[in-house]
Amino acid sequence: MKILPKAIHSFWLLGLIFVPMGSSAHSTPPSQSNESEQLNDQQRKGHAFFMQRCAFCHVPRTIKAGADFKAPSGPILAGLFLDAKPAKEAMVRQIILKGVQGRMPGYEYSLAPDEIEAVIEYMKTLD
Repeated sequence: MKILPKAIHSFWLLGLIFVPMGSSAHSTPPSQSNESEQLNDQQRKGHAFFMQRCAFCHVPRTIKAGADFKAPSGPILAGLFLDAKPAKEAMVRQIILKGVQGRMPGYEYSLAPDEIEAVIEYMKTLD
């Protein structure tokens, strides 16, 4: 009969561990939902391409909930367009098109020009 209380205690502990992680893993943080509502159609399209093609290298990854994170292999792009100079935008466009040898692939043949423009427009919203 002592096994039953241990089993109940174990399930209770597992509930404390997994229920909070499960509920937070499926909910969207308010800042993300507000941000997506403020994006125009082109920026939303750019966000989708950014998450598919760029985020793995340019966004820190969480290893476990609320703990450590792994630094991205590429630079974090938040704030890149704060000074909003046309020369910087042209440089970023070239990097996206041609890549950086040994460090980043080019997307000249895998993204259409309007898709690259959408990514750049989304990147302008990162601060």
